[in-house]
Amino acid sequence: MVKVIGHRGVRQHAEIDENSAKAVEVAFATADGTEIDGAQSQDGTVFLSHETTQKYVPRLFSRSRYVFCEHLEKASAAAVGKRRIEQLTDAALKKLTLKKGGKVGQLSDVFRLATEYPGKMINIEVKGEHAVEPIIREINQAVAAGQITKEQVILTSFNHPAILRANELAPEIRRGLIFS
Repeated sequence: MVKVIGHRGVRQHAEIDENSAKAVEVAFATADGTEIDGAQSQDGTVFLSHETTQKYVPRLFSRSRYVFCEHLEKASAAAVGKRRIEQLTDAALKKLTLKKGGKVGQLSDVFRLATEYPGKMINIEVKGEHAVEPIIREINQAVAAGQITKEQVILTSFNHPAILRANELAPEIRRGLIFS
């Protein structure tokens, strides 16, 4: 059976920031589910961001940038500077504005939206081993609140130790390894 899954909610949409609540809502409304990226803040909350690091990446034909800042509008990127997501507090992350005007989404936003779209698949790409426990904690809270079922969720990652840790903590949640 083929499933259509919105990558980062909806990606490359002219008016909607990827990994935002609006991107996830559009994916739920138009596809079988969504793939999102989960990264832990300094306070332990799971925010949606494809890039968690502030590594310096040279770009061909343009200025070099810190990768997390590429998704932020100019003032927010300046406020973040060289800090990584796990170095930012929840309050700081909630103040940031994405390039198309959206806010940095949270995993809890995805689960609240899922109540309006029962049964939709939620593929959470785990961004680092440190994010496993907070992601599973938020999944368990959403299940207890009746927002989702564990059958809707799959955890994936390029970080294979993160998926091994997820298997130890929550073997009932589906998992997958991503290879490049």
